Amino acid sequence: QGGDIYKQTSGTGDFVALGQTSRQWSGMTALDSVLYASVYSGDIYTASVFTGNTYRASSSFTLPAMPDGARKRILNTHATNAITVTAYSGTTIEGQATMTLSAGHEVELELIGTDWRKTGWNEKSLASFGSPVDCSSRVAEYTGDGIPLIPDNVAGTTFIRDGNWTDLGGWTLEQATVSYVNGKLRLTATGTYPQIDQTNYSSYSGKVIAYKVKTISGSSTRFIIKSGSSTIKTASITTGTTIFDTTVLPTLSATLVLVFDQATAGDVYEIETIYIGTGAYDTPALDRAGNGNNLTLNAVTPVNGKYGKEMSFNGVSSYAIPATNGLLTNGGTLAFRIAF
Repeated sequence: QGGDIYKQTSGTGDFVALGQTSRQWSGMTALDSVLYASVYSGDIYTASVFTGNTYRASSSFTLPAMPDGARKRILNTHATNAITVTAYSGTTIEGQATMTLSAGHEVELELIGTDWRKTGWNEKSLASFGSPVDCSSRVAEYTGDGIPLIPDNVAGTTFIRDGNWTDLGGWTLEQATVSYVNGKLRLTATGTYPQIDQTNYSSYSGKVIAYKVKTISGSSTRFIIKSGSSTIKTASITTGTTIFDTTVLPTLSATLVLVFDQATAGDVYEIETIYIGTGAYDTPALDRAGNGNNLTLNAVTPVNGKYGKEMSFNGVSSYAIPATNGLLTNGGTLAFRIAF
């Protein structure tokens, strides 16, 4: 009476005020993503919030702050347009700042630490049609949905730390002090080039390296992968932003170095993920036509695209092979969307 309206997400965490004017509320209910509240001898008010576990949207929006472990099912109810779902400050969606959700599609997300992750291969169309759609001749259909960011074939993995750092894992630390925060390797610069080095470089030659890094505080900088005097990969990092990328290591003849360039003493950097391996996956790209012609993957990275997730190929070791040879042996049409 004479107060605000509060909500709690997924039955966990503290109740959060919705910022309503102090009124003498007499009752409330929720329908889909809208909260309705009535005032004693007054009007009825609504507040569009994340209630329950499902959120329906027909336009782009930013996810609100939620506790670790929160799960949300998001539906794009627009008939023709894709929408962009943006992660709120300090979080990502499968390592990216945004996610594109096609018209009539849904996706289920779970917040794990600071990263919203899809709970399996679950983006699917909700579109309804006035008459049946004939898909009987469709042999196979593929997207990047459900492909893990990190290759998950154990035999093909030479080194991996993915949110589970408890030590340096055989790497050597230079020009920094180290700590471990929520499973991430955190470097505090003591010099201009805080870095970790790997002297066992010969076993990494020709392998795929995937990494997720972030500048926590200090000036924006560059993250560089190098071996001896040769620079292999350079990426700019804006303070507070996480980057995820992959590349193929050449034949290495000197120590492999991962370095944050041009730091100032006290700057803080974070390494969440380092994967080095063949790039092979145990998880396939599922055949969305339902015929079981799944793709075996190597060094293929899921990325945000025009229609949900798409596949990114590194131009060196990436490939995708269908389970059935000769899908079009009797002739047919091959349609695909590609960007360079």
